[in-house]
Amino acid sequence: MPAENVTVNANFEIIGYTVAAVVNPVGAGTVEGTGVYNFGDAVTLTASANTGYQFVNWTDSENQVLGTELTYAFSMPAGDVTVNAIFELINEFTVTFNLTHAGSPVQGANITFDEQELVTDENGAASFILANGTYDYLITKEGYEDAQGQVVVDGSDKLVEIEMISGISSEGLISIMVYPNPAQEQINLVRSHTQPVTLEMYTDNGKLVRTESWTTKELKLNIQELKSGLYMIQISDNGTVKTLKFIKQ
Repeated sequence: MPAENVTVNANFEIIGYTVAAVVNPVGAGTVEGTGVYNFGDAVTLTASANTGYQFVNWTDSENQVLGTELTYAFSMPAGDVTVNAIFELINEFTVTFNLTHAGSPVQGANITFDEQELVTDENGAASFILANGTYDYLITKEGYEDAQGQVVVDGSDKLVEIEMISGISSEGLISIMVYPNPAQEQINLVRSHTQPVTLEMYTDNGKLVRTESWTTKELKLNIQELKSGLYMIQISDNGTVKTLKFIKQ
């Protein structure tokens, strides 16, 4: 110790810690927000899927799930951080409708399928791209009976061949499809014409809960306020009444 007062400066510096993201599988997407941060900084990572992929979740180095949203936010700890961004392939398949009548293709038919609508070409064909699932369809064309049904997409392309029937059936004017069924928030009704009709919705014990005037081909009904259970929809069209059922989950 010298014979005088001594002042010493203690100099510190902020330690920067690294945030890294690993995209799995490689090439499936990108992550923004990586880099160097200081302890306590707010960090937000944002995932973006490349074409053909969809984001699944964020995981840590021990494969524990950190979140499932496209953004993952956290406060920077006193150490480096590596986060995994997990993506998966979107498996989509082609569903092709081929419409014929007496061996000839039916051109110009309207096909409503999974909330999409296409018109058949000169070969009587129309194709949709869909993921795995069960889908309802409705086919309409003037001079033919309406056709409706379901298609199950289960890991491969599908060919749906339909023989159209000429003329109009006794229910042709009010052939109606309701989907999804069961439903939680909304149901869609699709028909082949736009004549004004009256729609009434009842509970399974006959209580009227809604009345609508329907003047379009498609009608979307919000059912969030309904209690879970079975409901019936009655549609009156020129003295004919059609009854549909759906389940509110």
